[in-house]
Amino acid sequence: MTRGVLVNDVHSRLNPTRVREVVPVASLGALVDAVRGARGRGLPVCVAGGRHAMGGQAFADGGVLIDVRGLDRIGRLDPVAATIEVEAGIQWPALIEGLARHGILSCYRPVPWRTPLPEHPRELSRDRAPHRA
Repeated sequence: MTRGVLVNDVHSRLNPTRVREVVPVASLGALVDAVRGARGRGLPVCVAGGRHAMGGQAFADGGVLIDVRGLDRIGRLDPVAATIEVEAGIQWPALIEGLARHGILSCYRPVPWRTPLPEHPRELSRDRAPHRA
């Protein structure tokens, strides 16, 4: 029996890596708990959101993959300084939509596609990239 979860880069599919487990987090507290839990078991930690890193640096063989897609909120927005604080899991479409809601992007029109990622860890080991919706 193979243990762990096979993960890979979404687009290139060049870096299949077997992590021990995938831990989704949606709050700072959950993130702290995940890191402490891995440390308590002596396991390496790797962090991934959209899984677009094509250099192989995103995954730790046998480690705990912390899935930060749930950390996708827009924080403080300062239009004068042209800065915005966002959480680690935000992806470009959500950021652009959020900026449009705040009136920052007046020329924005929604794009009708997204790259869906599987919601269940078992689905991460599929031998093919997810299809665009």
